[in-house]
Amino acid sequence: MSAACSDLAPIDHAEATLDPSPDAWSARLRSAPTHPLIRRFREQLGLPTDRPIVMTGHQAEIWHAGILARFAAAHAAAQHTGAHLAFLAVDQDSNDPLPMRFPVRERDALRVATWP
Repeated sequence: MSAACSDLAPIDHAEATLDPSPDAWSARLRSAPTHPLIRRFREQLGLPTDRPIVMTGHQAEIWHAGILARFAAAHAAAQHTGAHLAFLAVDQDSNDPLPMRFPVRERDALRVATWP
C-alpha cells in the first residue's frame, strides 16, 4: 500500500530565514526567560526557569535511528551549553506504529511505500 506525494514542491533554500539569526544564539543560550508567563508555564511543566531548554520529541511509537540521532544531538547540545534537555512524547496520532513507511523515488515522482 502506498500514498502518492506528487504535490511536494521543491524548497528554495536561498529564501530560508533564521530568527533569531545564528550570531544571537550564544547570547540566548546564556540567558534565562524573564517574562513571568514563560517562567510560570515552565514551573507548571516541572521545567527549570533559570536556564535555557533544549527540547526534542516524537510520537509515542517505536524509535528508529533518526529519532535516536536527534535525541543524541539534543543531549550533546544541552550538555555543551548548560541547558536542560527535555523530551516531549506526542501521543495524539492514531496510526499503527508497526508498519515502516519510507520514501521511494520513481522517475520524477516521490511516493511513500509501506513495509508491513
